Amino acid sequence: MQAIIFDLDGTIYQTEKVAVPAFRATFEWLKDQGLYQGKIPADQVFEQQFGLTGAEFWSRLLPDANEEVRQLADQQLLKEEIKWINQGAGACYPGVVETLNKLKDQGYQLLIASNGLEAYVEHVLHSEEILSLFTGIYTASRYQTTSKTELVKRCLDDHHIQSGMMVGDRRSDIVAGKENYLLSIGCRYTGFRSFSALDELEQADHLIYEFPELLHVLERN
Repeated sequence: MQAIIFDLDGTIYQTEKVAVPAFRATFEWLKDQGLYQGKIPADQVFEQQFGLTGAEFWSRLLPDANEEVRQLADQQLLKEEIKWINQGAGACYPGVVETLNKLKDQGYQLLIASNGLEAYVEHVLHSEEILSLFTGIYTASRYQTTSKTELVKRCLDDHHIQSGMMVGDRRSDIVAGKENYLLSIGCRYTGFRSFSALDELEQADHLIYEFPELLHVLERN
């Protein structure tokens, strides 16, 4: 096995600690600017957007807004996310940093494939001091992909990867792994909230309930 491709939010990083307050602040900003007149969605609604591309979640959250307003909202969301990251609100899941370092030492090529904005993804990895562990950062915003499957394929093609593993917490991650002939690992961490429906990870080749369990999966494969 040559490479391991990771989703970011809900897989490596506890995004709800950053994204939920950032979404809330963005909607407050939209209201202050006169660009949104409705009720600010509940936190649970924001959590349901995790794993989607910006185009997908803004079409859900701002269905009546034009593209210009959605773009402004996206820019403001990024500002808010970076603010919360800089304040130390976010965190990796337990064992992530240690496990990634072990995988790197064992010679695995580590890459990120995320539907998040590139600036957000890189800021998270930099703030957690793990950016240097990854040989490639692939985001939907940079490559203008419309699905995680397409994004992962781009990653594989660019790095000439013949075999590997896709690790993520949403159905799109598992599908991306399957459709690109990768071993698919679903993450549903014990003691932490899961943002995927119960059936989203049914097709995963393996489930892990703590990030370090990935090492044991690799030993068996």
